[in-house]
Order: sequence, then structure tokens, then C-alpha cells
Amino acid sequence: MDKPKILYVSQEMVPYTKDSPLALAARHLPQFAQENQSDIRVFMPKYGVINERRNQLHEVIRLSGMNIVINDVDYPLIMKVASLLLAKMQIYFVDNEDFFGKKAHLDKTGKPYDDTDTKLIFFARGVVETTSKLGWTPDLVHIKGWFASLLPLYIRRFYKNNPKYKDVKIIISLYNETFKGKINKKLINKLKFDNIPTKDLARYEDTAYIAMMKAAIDLADGVIVAEEGVDPELIAYAKKTRKPVMPYKGEETFFFDTTNFYTKILSK
Repeated sequence: MDKPKILYVSQEMVPYTKDSPLALAARHLPQFAQENQSDIRVFMPKYGVINERRNQLHEVIRLSGMNIVINDVDYPLIMKVASLLLAKMQIYFVDNEDFFGKKAHLDKTGKPYDDTDTKLIFFARGVVETTSKLGWTPDLVHIKGWFASLLPLYIRRFYKNNPKYKDVKIIISLYNETFKGKINKKLINKLKFDNIPTKDLARYEDTAYIAMMKAAIDLADGVIVAEEGVDPELIAYAKKTRKPVMPYKGEETFFFDTTNFYTKILSK
């Protein structure tokens, strides 16, 4: 097949956020894929902790200026970009002054903010709208972290008539992460506003971490166990769906295993 087009969507990434297995993989896996004949794009939220001057972020005017309507309220989409010169990669940042002025995606107690439900929708839709504006059609979307967990739902339902996403494959990576408490239950009303089908809304009656990730797995084509210590309930659930599941075999082979997994998923 032609060079595969892979869209990476991550909730965090070094050097823009602190080190973690998720943030490190989000930085180095796209570079590995690109060096092994993949056409890649990388997206993440623009948290307040990210120093724009130090990291040389700048707004991309042609990608900004759109309003995303959530629950009948308009929210301006601002797109920024930075370059990792050594890796020859550009990183796209989804931004909005009301949402991403806070330092991180969780408060000091490890709980989601009250407006996290709206942020998740805004981020998911911002990614799809921007890639469409770029005129770039992914073959595969690789999602890392719960902050991007609504992306499968929006690709499969809200954007089901978007030709750029009609045949796309989706992979979810599972990490040893979580958040305390639950996302604001108003999420389900905002999903209703976007005409998400009733059968899908039932998945979001529970908005705890495990439930949100299970909902993402339901709409994915494959699942990657990306580090040790992943919640066994999520691994068992992924296997129960009978979707392809890539086990974690260690750091040494992880990137090779992942790109081989891409081939498996894309061949289906």
C-alpha cells in the first residue's frame, strides 16, 4: 500500500508536558513511524503550562477562526503549531482561551475540572475540523490518553458523513493512568445536542475513568497495552470485545511491535 497516513492524538507529550510513559511515547513513536515510511500528523491540547515563547508556538491563522458550537454555545477554535526540528515534526495544538488557560488537564487533587466535559468535545472536534482544513486524510488515528477518549465517538457518529474519516481505523493505547472522581455528568446532554445516537449515550451514563475508556474501546478497531500496570479491568474488557489487542512486551520492541500492529489493523 502507499505510505500510511497516521494521525496521533495525545493528551500530553514531552517536551511540552512533564515526563511520563504516555508523554514519551507521544514524542518518539510518531518520529519512529515517520522514519519508517509513514506520513504523520500530531495533535495535543495547548495547556497553560506550555510556555509559548520557549517552545516557539505560533498561531496558524488559516486554521484558526472557526467556532465550534457545543450545547448551543460558540467557542472559538485557535490552532497553534510548533516544530521539533531534530525530529522534523510539527506539533499542532488545539487552543481556546476559556478552556486551556489552566495549567493541566486535572486540578491539584487529581480530579477533572467542571468544564472538562466541554473540553473533551471541543478537543475531539477541533482535531477533526483541523485535519479536514489541512486537506489531509488519515488512514489510522492513534489515540493516547483519556483526554482524547471522545474522538472515536465523534469520528464514528458526528463525522460519519465526512469522507475523510469514512474508512479510518482507530487504535486506543492504554496506559497506567486515571483520574479521581467523574467528569461532569452534563456531558451526556452536550452529546445529545450533537445528535449522538441513544445507544451510544448509554455508554456515558458513567463518566469515571474506566467507563470513559471502555466507551472509547467500543468504537475502536484495535487496542494497545502501552506499559506495565494498566488497569486489568480495561485489558480484560478489550479482550472480551474480540478486537485485536497488542500486549506490552517491553520498551525494547515497543515501537516495532506498534508499527507491526498498525499494519495488521490497516489490512483488515
